[in-house]
Amino acid sequence: MRLLVTGFEPFGPSSINPSGEVVKRLQSRIDDHSLAHSDVEIRTTILPVAHSRAWEILRSQYVSLRPDVVILLGEAKNRDALSIEGRATNWYNDVLAAENAGAALLPHGSESHPSTLPIDQLVRALHQANIPAECSSDAGTYLCNEIMYLTLDYFQSQRGIAPIPQAGFIHLPWLPEQVSRYRPDSADQHDTIQSMELSMMTNGIQLCIEQCIHLASHQAKGVV
Repeated sequence: MRLLVTGFEPFGPSSINPSGEVVKRLQSRIDDHSLAHSDVEIRTTILPVAHSRAWEILRSQYVSLRPDVVILLGEAKNRDALSIEGRATNWYNDVLAAENAGAALLPHGSESHPSTLPIDQLVRALHQANIPAECSSDAGTYLCNEIMYLTLDYFQSQRGIAPIPQAGFIHLPWLPEQVSRYRPDSADQHDTIQSMELSMMTNGIQLCIEQCIHLASHQAKGVV
């Protein structure tokens, strides 16, 4: 079995991205064998916050690894839980580049694609571990949504050639140090920004990994 977990580099004025930090922690656990399963290859990748480029890197990973499970991670301001996204939409709105705003990702693509992660099962497992988690309706309209949509569309296009993997996106809250450095503008100066410790986020994503491996293993054996 093969599993891929991705996060993003920092972007904008921030020098840190919780999704990238979680991926680094997970890779350390893989290296010291505290995150290890027999007959399971777990690969991690940190993607650039760059329209199109992130997908190029991700697609090459899919071609070379042919994963059974894909967990995509990103950050979301004002979240207080691990938010497992229910779907990705065929729409891209680049808030950093007006010329790319408001366009379909694939002109002839489906309006949306649902996550193939076992969302309810993951949320239950996280709650049982006292880790805040929630089901979220969609991944927004920026790069997180883009890579989720293109990922799910890619695997749908491979239907009949290979089994469709468990794949989806999880948004992470800000880290406490991001909140402490945050200087709101006039539009959101009254906002109360939520955060979560890196260790809790990392433990939560490791739990998601283990749940997905368990489910995929049972499905491979014909047990649901």
